[in-house]
Amino acid sequence: AEHCPDAGAAKKMRNDRGALDKWLGNRNGLDLVGEFPVRAEPELWQEVLVRLTPRQYSISSSPLVSPREVQLTVSVVRYRGADGS
Repeated sequence: AEHCPDAGAAKKMRNDRGALDKWLGNRNGLDLVGEFPVRAEPELWQEVLVRLTPRQYSISSSPLVSPREVQLTVSVVRYRGADGS
């Protein structure tokens, strides 16, 4: 809320957590930043953004099509980070 340029929205976010939770509903971080542009240093973004946990597999079947069967999709992914590791 401290970095939101809309003072009214920032006040509402601070004072009414229930209304904020209801408003957030199915919105994600990109939706929120799109509606309320935030200017913050990269270090602050690192503090508030959640690191994604890698998935080792993906369930690719549908219980509507195969109610007694689970199909998995697995793939080997190799990449290097910016530091070469």
